[in-house]
Amino acid sequence: MKHAMQHFEMRLLLHRLTHHIGREVTCRGDQFACANQQQCIPAFQRCDERGQCRDGSDEQCKRKKEKKEKEKKKKRKKRKRKEKEKKKKRKKRKRKVKEKKEKKEKKGKKGKKGKRGKKGKKGKKGKKGKKGKKEEKGKKGKKGKKGKKEEKGKKGKKGKKGKKGKKGKKGKKGKRGKKERKKERKKNCTKNPVYKNITK
Repeated sequence: MKHAMQHFEMRLLLHRLTHHIGREVTCRGDQFACANQQQCIPAFQRCDERGQCRDGSDEQCKRKKEKKEKEKKKKRKKRKRKEKEKKKKRKKRKRKVKEKKEKKEKKGKKGKKGKRGKKGKKGKKGKKGKKGKKEEKGKKGKKGKKGKKEEKGKKGKKGKKGKKGKKGKKGKKGKRGKKERKKERKKNCTKNPVYKNITK
């Protein structure tokens, strides 16, 4: 990451220098035009490890040094802040620990549990209670008197016979037929000697 950041910064410097210092020489974005109008140099060869310029233009290298120093100062400040914060946190922790210890010291420690007492002797058994008296049986009740028999009802009297109805009159005989008359005549003729000859 550091190498990439350095490479990016060098590109920006090259871009600025191409517009101000080496206007006559045109270089690519990853190259640098020197002040002496030499050939274009790659950006990573602009300054050496100590920050001294290789092409003779010290102003650009000084600026780079200043930037690095500023960055270092910022980092130092951050470290100091972090250290201060850590110290504050440690102090707070120590205070809390002390407060807890003080609270514990104020409170007395719990005493040990007492031993269990021995079991008492068993008590004597109680005497048995007396038996209760038996309940007497109740006496039988007397028999009730017999009720009187119901008297039988008297027989009712027989009813009288009704009177016989009168006989109806005989009906008249119907007229005889012709044949029956002849027969009767014959009978009568046979009986009476007077009429025997007539019939013959």
